[in-house]
Amino acid sequence: MSDEQVLAAPTPAPKTPLVRIKVDQIIDSAQARKDSSFSMADISTAFQDQMGFRVHYGELKAKAERQVNDLKLKLEAAESAVYRTVRDDLTKQGIKITEALLDREVAAHKTILAIKLAINEAKQIETVGKAIYDAFDDRQKMLMSAGAKDRVEMEGEIRMNVASGQAAAVKSGAQDMLTRRNQVAGIAS
Repeated sequence: MSDEQVLAAPTPAPKTPLVRIKVDQIIDSAQARKDSSFSMADISTAFQDQMGFRVHYGELKAKAERQVNDLKLKLEAAESAVYRTVRDDLTKQGIKITEALLDREVAAHKTILAIKLAINEAKQIETVGKAIYDAFDDRQKMLMSAGAKDRVEMEGEIRMNVASGQAAAVKSGAQDMLTRRNQVAGIAS
């Protein structure tokens, strides 16, 4: 083996377009925004729907996390296979193989790049899933606060109704007593 072969750069891989790895768009952000909103006019329905939404979006969050983990496993397996392929190719070309050279060649390989892009996309979906799940926690707190406020307002209205009812009863009772007293005394009303 001559010095020229040892120092020669590896033959660049032909430029081929990256293969796109399908990443499932597990979460529909528009639907999540719709599901997370509620009306103060229908707070009872919002309370009833809350648990179902938490379960649904919790499942979607878990699927997004699994998708990231699956792609990471796929990356590890692909890196191993690409390392072997690159090492064999460089050996056939008579190029001295170093760890740095192998790392550069593997990192630039189209399969590895495609998987890394897919992982980035899947991580974005996972982050959105976590944010939406947390939003339903915030929604639950808002529902609890709104429900407490409604209860306080309802208690105030009940007190007002009771007080006005008592005043009316006292007035009516006083009128009845006056009427009876006048009847007993023989005074016409």
